[in-house]
Amino acid sequence: MSESPKSEAPRFIGPIFDTVAPAALDALGGACTWSRHPARTRLVSFKDWDNDVLFVESGRVRVTMVSADGQEVILREIGPGGVFGDYSAIDGLQRSADVLALDNVCIGRLPGSRFIELLHLHPSLMLAEMRSLTASIRMMTDKLYELSTQNVQQRIHAYLLRRARAFGSGSPVTITRLPTHEDIAAEICTRREAISREMAALLRQGLIRRDGEGLVVDVDALERLLAP
Repeated sequence: MSESPKSEAPRFIGPIFDTVAPAALDALGGACTWSRHPARTRLVSFKDWDNDVLFVESGRVRVTMVSADGQEVILREIGPGGVFGDYSAIDGLQRSADVLALDNVCIGRLPGSRFIELLHLHPSLMLAEMRSLTASIRMMTDKLYELSTQNVQQRIHAYLLRRARAFGSGSPVTITRLPTHEDIAAEICTRREAISREMAALLRQGLIRRDGEGLVVDVDALERLLAP
C-alpha cells in the first residue's frame, strides 16, 4: 500500500456524485485518507467489525462471498466513483462480504463515524448516499428475480445485457474487459461449462461477436430473447 501524492486531488466521478455540492465534495475528499493498492489486495474482510467507508477513485474492486463448500459467489464489481463499506457505517454490523482489488486501485478511506457526520452536514451528500443504496437494492432485486425465474441460458443473456448497458446505450454495444467464463459463472450461479456452451451458441447465431479484446453485443436481439 502507498499513500497518494499530496498534489493529487481526489476525484468523485459518476452519476451518484453529479449533484453533490462542491463544498460537500471538498469536505469528503479532505476527510479521506487516500492510498494505492495493487491488484488482489483484500480491502474488506467478511465478518470484520471495522466500519470505514471506502471510495474508488481509480481501478475496480470485486465484492464476493464464499459458500460453506468453498465456492466463490461474485456479488458485484465496483469501478471509479463507487462506494463500499457504507452498510456497516450505517447499521453498525459486521462486514457483509469480502472486497478485493481487481486492478491497481486508488482508494479513499473514511471512518464510519465521520461519514455519518458529513451526511448530516451536507444534504446533497446524504441524497447521493441514498441514490447509491437504492441502486444497490435495484441491482440485487434484479439478480434475485433472475435466479428465481430464469434458466441458465436466460441468466447468461441477462448478464450480457447488464454489462452492455454499463458500457453504453443503443445497439450494438461493445463490452471491453469481459470477465472470464469462470467469473461469469460465479456471478450468475452456474458452471463455467454452461457459460462456454451458451457463448459459443450466441457467436454462431451472430448475437455476439469478438472485436479484438472486446465483445460486441446485439442488445436489441438479446432483449427480444428475454421479453415475456
